[in-house]
Amino acid sequence: SFQRDQLRREEDAKLNFQRYTKEVERQLKDTQHQCNILKQEHTLDQSRIKFLEDGQQEDRQRIKDLEDKQQQDSSRIQDLESSLLEEKKLRAEEKEASDKEKEASEKEKSYMLMRIEEIEDEHIETAGWVSGASFLWREALSSSQTTPECVQAAKKLLNAPGLSLDAATKKFALSDSGMNIVVQRPSVICDMGDSAAHPKHVSREAFKKIISRHAVTANHDRLHAILELVDPVTQST
Repeated sequence: SFQRDQLRREEDAKLNFQRYTKEVERQLKDTQHQCNILKQEHTLDQSRIKFLEDGQQEDRQRIKDLEDKQQQDSSRIQDLESSLLEEKKLRAEEKEASDKEKEASEKEKSYMLMRIEEIEDEHIETAGWVSGASFLWREALSSSQTTPECVQAAKKLLNAPGLSLDAATKKFALSDSGMNIVVQRPSVICDMGDSAAHPKHVSREAFKKIISRHAVTANHDRLHAILELVDPVTQST
């Protein structure tokens, strides 16, 4: 009986040990599973931390790029402001110079007008005499036939009582060859002047040379168009 009780106790102890062992193994498995879960979560957290750190680094780079761009924009704005101030300064100087030039031009114009009036006042009597003398000159020479007669009539007119001649005119009146030229009819001098000012024919080449010397090059095409109008090139058939 004692032995049976002893065997039963041993078997119970063995069963209890087995149960305890199984429970410990189960708890170990649960613990291992929890550890795996924690490792996975830790790995996931590390990935998230790295992702956040990478995003933070990118944000820092973007902020730096924006700060650099802002600094460049500030430099450009400063350069533009400096250029604008310089341009305003140049325009102010140009306006001041233009105003001074305009003022000087107005003063010069006013002076010239005053001088013209003075000259007109000083020579009005002489001008009236010249106008009358021109008529007397033509009338005196119209009655003369030969060149010597015209020279005598001209000298008589120049030596009229009360007439005051300047030194150059007196010297010219003493020149027979000079007097011969001015009394000629028709006048060679007048014919030469008319021919020079109003030639009967001017070649196209002469016109082209004149156009080439024209200072305003933008007008060359217009002048050539006028040349074609007044002196067109003859088209061969």
